[in-house]
Amino acid sequence: MNISVSKKHFLRINTWDDIYKMSGYTDSLDPKKEKLKQVINKYELPNKGKCGLSNCRTPHNIGCIVETESGRLTNLGNDCGKKYFGENFTSLSNKLSKEIDYSNKIENIKLAKLNIAENYRKLNEIEADWKRI
Repeated sequence: MNISVSKKHFLRINTWDDIYKMSGYTDSLDPKKEKLKQVINKYELPNKGKCGLSNCRTPHNIGCIVETESGRLTNLGNDCGKKYFGENFTSLSNKLSKEIDYSNKIENIKLAKLNIAENYRKLNEIEADWKRI
């Protein structure tokens, strides 16, 4: 499961088509002409797809969706991100990873709270049954 915490681009990525259908997506971004604005999503897919950089096109299945300052989106592997966008990519990717981790922890806490309420209800039922015995 791949989740972006960005409200603008919140999307679960399950297939390459999920990426290709994103508004503003291009599969031939020239990294020499574009400046990286943000890393908006991460993905890990079962099959390989081509890097969205026009000078790369290397197949990969683990990578990121990036947005450039011109508003264009593309997909790229972590190696290409580091190679063509340098420390800025690494920093933005790490920031997104922390946001995703935080969001996942919040969801886990919410689920745990729901389970606590359900388990407390079951416990009350068991106690009531014991009292009847």
